[in-house]
Amino acid sequence: MTSFNQDSRYLIRTWALHGFFYASVFVPMAVALSLPARFFRATFVGSAATSAVFAGLGYLRFSFMDEDALRARRLNDVYDANRIRLEDYSTIGSVLSGVLVPAIFWKRAPIHYLILGGATIGTGLGMTTHYVRFALGHRPPQSEVPQLAIPVPQSESQSKA
Repeated sequence: MTSFNQDSRYLIRTWALHGFFYASVFVPMAVALSLPARFFRATFVGSAATSAVFAGLGYLRFSFMDEDALRARRLNDVYDANRIRLEDYSTIGSVLSGVLVPAIFWKRAPIHYLILGGATIGTGLGMTTHYVRFALGHRPPQSEVPQLAIPVPQSESQSKA
């Protein structure tokens, strides 16, 4: 089992974030018929719990990988334009909905439920927007993943000669 370096921590955070994204799409559909206060509370609590589950799964997955495989996986994630656009759309949806939902449902639920629940719903809407645009052919341009030279350690006999 490898120690946690920056690559594995990054990948675990990415898994947790994607768990939140997926839950922000499916949890609101599951609790759509409840009262506004319960709906907004269940939305962000369910998404946070799913994020924690995905972080645990990411921990299990990446704790047994060697450092070269982790670095290659991180580089692929960092240069993946599709993932970057997904996160951008989700962030934009979260900010917009985190402001608009409290303005619309001001008296129907406590303000912290409205802000957090609205941001979670906006994350799901942003993710859905990204996938709809992707299905309609609006794909981001792909960038080339750089190839890193991995230094080969010298043995002691080679360094003394």
